[in-house]
Parts: sequence; structure tokens; C-alpha cells
Amino acid sequence: MAGTKFYYATYEITGTPGMQDLQRDWSQDDLAFNQFDEFFDRKEAVVETDDGGWYFGRVDPEMHRFYGKFGRVYSDEPLIYDEEEGDFVQLGSKTTEADYSVFLLDTELELIVYTSTYRVRNKNFIKYFKKGFDKHSSGSLEIEITPVTNDKELQQVISEYPIYEIEAELHPSNPGPDPAWEDLDESMRNMLVNKLGIDAERFEEEGINMEEGFISQVAEMAETKYGDTWKVVYVDEREELQVITDGEDPVTQTTEDDIDTVGGVKARKDELISKVMTFL
Repeated sequence: MAGTKFYYATYEITGTPGMQDLQRDWSQDDLAFNQFDEFFDRKEAVVETDDGGWYFGRVDPEMHRFYGKFGRVYSDEPLIYDEEEGDFVQLGSKTTEADYSVFLLDTELELIVYTSTYRVRNKNFIKYFKKGFDKHSSGSLEIEITPVTNDKELQQVISEYPIYEIEAELHPSNPGPDPAWEDLDESMRNMLVNKLGIDAERFEEEGINMEEGFISQVAEMAETKYGDTWKVVYVDEREELQVITDGEDPVTQTTEDDIDTVGGVKARKDELISKVMTFL
């Protein structure tokens, strides 16, 4: 099985609730729980689109958490290739289909954990969840949803954690090298290469010896303008595998098995929450 990829996002609710909610002596957590409970209970589309709409499926409340499904219904104009016409032609009728993400929402941590699917991408999940909440919430309440990212620096990670894998693409310097990686730069020049790709890994015990001269120069050079791309896999203080790259790194977790049910998310709740605690 390919497994299931989960993304993480934090949220913040701002604004003023409606008069009915203001009259209730609720804590912020109770207010948020009630808002989400009513939001998830809607049977109609929370956001309508030209080709369908976004809906909540089954959602189970449990203390300060919700486990549920959020997805879209869409219509496609199916095409076939007509050999006589020598072109793609419409079949003449639309097909209506649906796809959904499963999610966990925790009102104490103000955290959403959700899957990305072919039709419900991680950015679309955030976009339409926010649109729906802002449209249907009490009073002037709005929600801001922010993906959880790994913003640690490369040298910080190398100095503090075991490194299990490092990938990098480097190119020779111009006009001249830094003393920290001049031997590596000279080797690339002597090889007459325009680019050098390195992929080193050791997924056991203390991982890669990052103090070794060659690999330490790779790490130093990767962060400069002569490092085209790089990726590092390391183990954090919770003994969780984490990844940082030269780009923006959303915190994700891929399970070994496929999870597409509310019960499946419930069964993995502790594992899913543990993964992100380092970054909250």
C-alpha cells in the first residue's frame, strides 16, 4: 500500500460572535467547539462552486476533538477520442463524482490534521475550510489557518540531531570558494563538471558522521548560492523522522497503511498528534 499523507495546520479564530453566543458564559475553547460543531453539522454545501460544492461528511465529536470528512462534489464533462472525427469529443452527459479528506481537529491545541487526495489538495482543504467557516460562523468570527512548517536552519539541525540522509546538488563557485568548502570546490573544478549531485544515507544508530571532511563541506556549500537544491532527513528529540529542504517545508506524516475513514483517523490520533508537537 502507498500509505496516506497527513498535513498539519494551526488555526486562530478572530472577531466577535453573534449575540446569542455572547450571552452564554463560555470559555474560548467552548465557543470554538460550539462553532465547529454547528459548522460540521451542516447538510448542504458549505461552499458552492461552478462544478459542485464542498461538504462535510460524517464528523464525530469527542471531548475537545472532532474526527471527520471534508470534501467536494464535482462534475466532469467526459471526453473520448473519436477515430472517425479524428478528435476528442464530448460524450454528451456529465458525471458527478466526489472526493474527500479525512481530518482531526483539536480545539485545545488549535490544530487541524488532514489528508491530501487527488481532488482535495492540501492548499484547497485550507482554502475552502476557511471560506465555509467565515461564511457560516456566528457574528463576525473568522478563521485563519496556517500550515505548520519546519523552519529550522540546516547547520542547527546538523549540530543538534542525528542525520540519516543528506541530498544536495552543487555547482562550482565563481569567482572563488569559501575556506569551509574550498577542497570540495576544487575537486569539482578538476572534474570539469557543471553540477555535482550527492546522496548519502545511513538509517541506523547515530546516522551519518557529519564531521567527516567531505560531507561537512557538502553541508556548508549547500546553503550558499552554489547549492542548487538540498534535503536533510534527521531524527528529532521525540525520535521522529523530520525533513528540511532548501524550500518551504510543511510538516507531514505518511502512514504505512491507507487511511480514508473517520475510525482510521481516531485509531492513529496519538501518533498523528505526537508528530507535530515539536513544531507547536
